[in-house]
Amino acid sequence: MEYAKKEFKKTEMIQSLQVGLSIIEVISKKNRPLKYNDIFKELSLSKNNLYKYLNTLTALGMLYRNPFTGEYYMGPKLAEYGFQAVDQENVIEQITPYLKQLRDETNETVLYACATERGPLVVKMLHNKQTLNVGAQIGTLLPLFSSTGKLAYTYPNEIMENWASEEFQKLEKPQQEELKENKKQIEKYRVAFASEPITPSVSSLAVPILDFNQAIVGTVTVVGFSHRIPTTLEDPMTQFIIEKGKEMSAFLDGSYT
Repeated sequence: MEYAKKEFKKTEMIQSLQVGLSIIEVISKKNRPLKYNDIFKELSLSKNNLYKYLNTLTALGMLYRNPFTGEYYMGPKLAEYGFQAVDQENVIEQITPYLKQLRDETNETVLYACATERGPLVVKMLHNKQTLNVGAQIGTLLPLFSSTGKLAYTYPNEIMENWASEEFQKLEKPQQEELKENKKQIEKYRVAFASEPITPSVSSLAVPILDFNQAIVGTVTVVGFSHRIPTTLEDPMTQFIIEKGKEMSAFLDGSYT
């Protein structure tokens, strides 16, 4: 890695860290999932050492290995670190005041998730005053049948297209039909509901953040005890959250005044 050689003397560098980062860099530059042999061809490592590095990076969440295809992807931890590293003009910074308002007005936990190849990834989390295990934290990948996952299915993009298709095929036929019906309602009203998708007694509703092309930028999810989270469009809390979602979308595409 040339930038490292310019910055530090060879004796001051940790070689194993360099090697680990070089593996990540190979996958990043190819901009697609790679199998073991693809990575091996790009690096001057023994097969045994490459296996050890890949296993370690996967265990740490830096990489993800698809158990069916054997392909390696960029992992959720890298997405988490990336979002923490970007400057203050990014999406998270811009919508944080809205997220705080949602938390304060609803008194519930609020999540922001972005698109990854493995599904929606939680990258921002604002807790309410209660001590509540919502079954998610920063770095959690949310399932298809969560309210966030339903939005990802309804507003597909290139990043999550394969994930949504694969997860949909895993569902039983009744669940597939239910999701199709949910999609019609979500497209019309821009909100998704989910009852206990991850943790018992904890439910959620989510709204999409859309750009000027109506492509999904991210999702905002309000999570809490099931008896506190609305399940109908008519509920005032639902309407409030929908309006805030629309405001965030308008703010990001520059149409909000």
